[in-house]
Amino acid sequence: MTGGGQRDRRDSRTDRALHLSWRSNFKLLPLHNYALYELIRVAGEVTASELHERYDNAAEQLFAGSQQTPIEKRSSRNKLTNLREYDMTGHKGHHRTVSIAYVIVS
Repeated sequence: MTGGGQRDRRDSRTDRALHLSWRSNFKLLPLHNYALYELIRVAGEVTASELHERYDNAAEQLFAGSQQTPIEKRSSRNKLTNLREYDMTGHKGHHRTVSIAYVIVS
């Protein structure tokens, strides 16, 4: 075996460390990720459509004084995928239905 196996193990350890780091320092998340995380945390469990509505309603206040602007639903879904990959949130339901509900993973 060449160095590929060692690199895979090192990459896996790095990924786990990054996930643990994000999880323990969630306030270090990029603003959009943090905003989505907080909206889910406050709700406890929230459907995808409710989450997008809450995000849209809170956007002006969330980004006041920031150079960043609110993101569209597609970008929001990407950020939610990141939060799931960091093991910070989970979801119930299926993407092909409208019954997806996001929750905080403890």
